[in-house]
Amino acid sequence: MKYSAILLLLSAAACGSPPSSARAHPLFAGAWTGTQTTTLLCGSSSTSSAAPWAATFSELPEGVRFTSTPDVAGVQASCTFDFSVAGDVASLEGAPFVCAAGANLVTYTAISLTSDGAHLAGVVTATVTTADVQTCTLSQAIEAAR
Repeated sequence: MKYSAILLLLSAAACGSPPSSARAHPLFAGAWTGTQTTTLLCGSSSTSSAAPWAATFSELPEGVRFTSTPDVAGVQASCTFDFSVAGDVASLEGAPFVCAAGANLVTYTAISLTSDGAHLAGVVTATVTTADVQTCTLSQAIEAAR
């Protein structure tokens, strides 16, 4: 099912530029594992799924970065999330970001992460344009720990 391939991309992607504001914070840097719950609404069809999620964030001078190279429907994509950090909140820099995997495009409009240093929670909003030019709405919740 084409939506399965799209869901694989969602744990990865948004090609970005370096963060321009805020200060890096060790609450986010390092490895995280957990679960992502994704809801994809395409026309009148809605699908939800839960899947494992893992990320390693590296510190930048003014934020954190997560880079992933997912295999989506046999196509390698290299996508990078850059975040500015203010206190315990990391926000996607320069949204909207677009990441391509084959003919699918994901446009991330917002990603917000919160962390206490041991637990991480996130909310993702995006639109997905499929190979057959159908536009879908995506929402995702992330819960992770070190």
